[in-house]
Order: sequence, then structure tokens, then C-alpha cells
Amino acid sequence: MPLNFVIKLKTEMTTIDRLSHRIKTIADTSFIPAAYAIAELAAVGVIILLLFIKLDPYYEGVIIFTVLCMLLTALLMLIKDMDNPFEVGKNSYADIDLFLLWDLEKKFNEKTGYVQK
Repeated sequence: MPLNFVIKLKTEMTTIDRLSHRIKTIADTSFIPAAYAIAELAAVGVIILLLFIKLDPYYEGVIIFTVLCMLLTALLMLIKDMDNPFEVGKNSYADIDLFLLWDLEKKFNEKTGYVQK
């Protein structure tokens, strides 16, 4: 095998190793629990304030209150869901699609003749 191919192969393997360590670090790192608490307290505070505000006419106020509550709740759920985007198969909305890696693994297995058990 020519030397330049070996060097290129080692360089690419190093890049893959570095990226896989970065993905593991991102997956293992969680946001600060205090930040979650602050966001939840702020959302609850806004909802409580909206309960005490007089909104005229009544039906428009109910619609605005409902929309804002749903928006704040969805935002909190999205923040928690995006905390770890590498949870494959957990049916979250922020999943990162790993089909490229699965296709690459399939091609490697076909070329090497490896059969998974």
C-alpha cells in the first residue's frame, strides 16, 4: 500500500475519533439544573401573572392566555428535548438522523463480508 494512502487513512481515522469523542461529550453534558429551574419558574410566573390580568373581551383573553400557556410549555419541552440530541430511538423531536452512519456501516459490512448476529 502506498505511503500517502496510509497517511490519509490515519488522518481520517484521527478525525473520526475526534468527532466521536465530541459527540460523546455533547451527549454526556447536561445543561445546568439551575437554568432549568429558572426557565420553569419564569414560565410559571408569567402564567400566574396572566391569570390576574384583566383581559377584555373575555373570550379573546381566554384565547390569548391559552396560546401563551401552550407556547411557554412547548418552549420548555423543546429545551429539555434539545439537551441531548443524540438519544437515538427515543422519539424526541430533536433527534439527529444517523442514517448516514448506518448506511456506511452497512457498506463496510457488505465489503468485508461481516454478518451481524
